[in-house]
Amino acid sequence: SLTPAQQDFQSRLCAAGVEIANAAPHARRGDCGWVTCNDRRDELETAARWAAWRLEQSPARLAIVLRDLAPRRDEARRIIERVLAPATTVAGGPPPESAAFEIASARPLASRPIVAAALDALEAFAAPADLAAAGRLLRSPFLRSSGAEADARARLDARLRRDEALDLGLERLARLAAAHACPALAEALDSALRLRREWPRSAEPNRWTRAFFELLAALGWPGEALDSSEHQAEARWSRLVAEFGACDDYVGTVGAREAVGLLREMAEGVLFEPGELRAPLLVIDAESCAGMSVDAL
Repeated sequence: SLTPAQQDFQSRLCAAGVEIANAAPHARRGDCGWVTCNDRRDELETAARWAAWRLEQSPARLAIVLRDLAPRRDEARRIIERVLAPATTVAGGPPPESAAFEIASARPLASRPIVAAALDALEAFAAPADLAAAGRLLRSPFLRSSGAEADARARLDARLRRDEALDLGLERLARLAAAHACPALAEALDSALRLRREWPRSAEPNRWTRAFFELLAALGWPGEALDSSEHQAEARWSRLVAEFGACDDYVGTVGAREAVGLLREMAEGVLFEPGELRAPLLVIDAESCAGMSVDAL
């Protein structure tokens, strides 16, 4: 179905002697059916079990379409995870993103784990770090040597929760990391602390942009072995920080804490969805699925 502008463009090309052939879409036939469910939650669980059954039969590209996907995103993830990946509930909950299916509903960039880790790290250095901030740094999979030191950092996190005061500072955290088999984290924290001592009391966004990039690099963010969606989120975050750096005329001079707060607000306002959806089951809203081709819907 061509728009009037497209039809006019084709007419001009034909008048200029260009041969144009409009290919008809490939006709596909399928069997439609419907079932009755008790409520909307039962409907979603029935769809998940149908998808699991189809995937057990043979590899396929499936889709579940929800008209109100955005407000039901978390509910949909919980139900479909329980059906398609039941082991995650035994292990203590689903991973941040499942490989069994993908939900194509854009979320704020700040909710992406890799971006949330960057914001948490910047906030820990922009304001006095408490026990919660230290714990987020210890548990982050996006800092230097997080995989090699994962067990040691988890034990240190448990120790801090048990023994330390709430006003734990980053200097003390660096010393504890060095003393508890986390040398890479201790070195990263020391490097970042040296950079923070050079921060001005207030500066324009362009200056904070450079300081934030340097600090995250010293911490080893974004880590190693990123997947495609994480690479895309990292790239979008880098563009966002650069956009923040171009706001000198609007923001003026601000302190570090306020600069990080403004950056978080910007990240909350940017909707982001990875461009590659490769899981066998796609959960999508009605508006976004137009023109898609799947084996079963």
